[in-house]
Amino acid sequence: MKSIFDDEIIELPCPACGKNIKKKLGWFKQNDSHCPFPDCGLRLDLDKFAELRRSLLSVEKKLSDVLNKLPKTIEVKLKL
Repeated sequence: MKSIFDDEIIELPCPACGKNIKKKLGWFKQNDSHCPFPDCGLRLDLDKFAELRRSLLSVEKKLSDVLNKLPKTIEVKLKL
C-alpha cells in the first residue's frame, strides 16, 4: 500500500566511507536484505532497520484508520 510517506527521502551515512546514500522511505518497506552504497560498495544490512519498517507500517495503519473515519464529503455554507 502506497502512503504519503513513501516518497520522503532519508539519508544514511556509510559507516565505511562516510558518504551518504539517499533512499525513499517506501524503499525501506519494500526491501529487507541489503542496501549497497554506490561509492564504496559496502552492503548495509537492512535487518537493522526492521524497527523503522515496523514503525512506518504502524503509523500508516493509524493514519489510514483516522482518514477512514472522516466524512467523505464536507458541506460548506457561505453567507455573502
